[in-house]
Amino acid sequence: MKVIQRIAMLTAIIAIAVSSCKKKEDKPTPPPPTPAFVAVTDITGVPTTATAGTALTLTGTVAPATATNKTITWTVKTQGTTHATIADGKLNTTAAGTVVVTATVANGATATTPYTKDFTITVNAVGTTPVITINTQPAATTNVTAGSITGSLSVSATVTEGATLSYQWYSNTSASNEGGTAESGATGASFTIPVTLPAGEYYYFCEVKATGGAEPKRSGAATVIVAAAGVCSDPYFEGCGTSTVPFEIGTAEQLAKLAELVNSSATYNAYSDKYYILTADIDLSGYGAGWNDGKGWISIGGISVARRFNGNFDGKFHKVSGLYIDNSTITGGLFGVLYGGSVQNLGVEGTISSGVAGGVAGEARTGSSIINCYSAVSISGKFAGGVVGQLTSSNVTNCYATGDISTALSIGTYAGGVVGSTLTNCRITNCYATGTVIGASGENNSYGGIVGFLNNGCRVINCYATGAVNGGGYGIRGGGVVGNNNGGISSVANCAALNPSITNTGSLPSFGRVTGFSYFGGTNNVAWNGMKAIGGITFGAGSAGNNDGADITAEQAIVENTYKVDLSWKFGNNDANPWQMGAGEYKLPVFYWQKAAPAPMPTHLE
Repeated sequence: MKVIQRIAMLTAIIAIAVSSCKKKEDKPTPPPPTPAFVAVTDITGVPTTATAGTALTLTGTVAPATATNKTITWTVKTQGTTHATIADGKLNTTAAGTVVVTATVANGATATTPYTKDFTITVNAVGTTPVITINTQPAATTNVTAGSITGSLSVSATVTEGATLSYQWYSNTSASNEGGTAESGATGASFTIPVTLPAGEYYYFCEVKATGGAEPKRSGAATVIVAAAGVCSDPYFEGCGTSTVPFEIGTAEQLAKLAELVNSSATYNAYSDKYYILTADIDLSGYGAGWNDGKGWISIGGISVARRFNGNFDGKFHKVSGLYIDNSTITGGLFGVLYGGSVQNLGVEGTISSGVAGGVAGEARTGSSIINCYSAVSISGKFAGGVVGQLTSSNVTNCYATGDISTALSIGTYAGGVVGSTLTNCRITNCYATGTVIGASGENNSYGGIVGFLNNGCRVINCYATGAVNGGGYGIRGGGVVGNNNGGISSVANCAALNPSITNTGSLPSFGRVTGFSYFGGTNNVAWNGMKAIGGITFGAGSAGNNDGADITAEQAIVENTYKVDLSWKFGNNDANPWQMGAGEYKLPVFYWQKAAPAPMPTHLE
């Protein structure tokens, strides 16, 4: 009986335990908490450029990294000219232009709405990289007065391949576009001159960049001269005549007054060595054939040996037009004689017939310099040059001339497209001429596309000429670049004779494609292989080191690397790197500061 009772009790205990376990198994497990939705706030890192014909994988980074949904799908919003399509996350295009694509994250903005963002992609043509061109440089010098500063500096630029431009202005401690400190917030094409600048000189330049891997370009350095208020006065000109506050000339009457003051013994010392700037283009037609008994303009300096210009004249890239001189007894030019003086950033247009004649100056002596000037002046004289008639211990740099040059019947006449004749220790660097050089009959005359007579340690470097050279007389010497390279350590280097022809009308001539006569030959010069030798002369086998130069074709003459690589010319946007290839119809090298092509493209090089 006891055994039976114990079994019954054990059975009851087991039943209760089983029942308890079943209740625990039947209790449902609560679901996990739903995570909070994190919205997409941005998409970055999307490519900005593509190349037509090459598939571009579209990628982007979703922010924040904790966003609930981060998968991006891509669609084309605007094809433009690119014929763009998207397949498997890759952008396919067939032509250059710009395309707008839309990146979409489904349920990215909210749990039920997508997040979208548009991106513009520049599509470049096959094998091309966008190229930036600075078309307008900031003014080289701007004069303002402390306490009342107004004005701005500006550049204009273009870029190829549909790329997008950006700008950053820099200040500097010297007139250079290297180094510098970025000006905060100065990110437009125009830069407002700070109004709080104290008296002094300040320097600025602009760096232009573009999308698509374009090489950045820097403008030339601009100088801002801040003058202290009310420090000087002059009866004839605004300014002080100093480097920081130069005299200002803005009319033909003021320019004629400068000539009068320099040429007068009473005022020579007060005005011959001062600093001057042009504030406007000037027309000298009122001082032409009807002036000075028909002789026209009276040159600034050189009217006598004792009174020459030894100051500084900055044209600010203005021009003086209507220049007329007809006086065979003088040294004629806008300036007569520079003697340790300088002229820069100036254009001169007109006609001159005088003994020693040059568009900018008749003569430049003893440490004078002519920089960044052009002469569209027809010149006739015994020593005749497009820019300067005779050069002695002085330099001509970054200049060009387009006028025809000629000489009269005489013994020992010299004519050159840029410089007629040189004496000791001078440099003609980075210059070109497009006019015809014509020498009259005489004896021992020399004519060249750049320089007629080169002598005693003078050098012609990195120059080219495109005009015909014609000369006559006994013992004539004529060349596409230099007529006569005579004596000393004179040198003609890295030059290009692109003349259509050289013509002899005399006897006992010496002619060459680059140099008519030379004791030393030349260094690394080239000449157009189609140049004609007329009048019983012949050219020899050309090489880079002889008077005829190495052959180049018309096609090579319009290629930048012919000059930049083969001839070591400096290309850029400043005085030290002045060359750029011409745009439009004129395809030969020009200067960074030129506003227009110098002349039509020579037909023989087209």
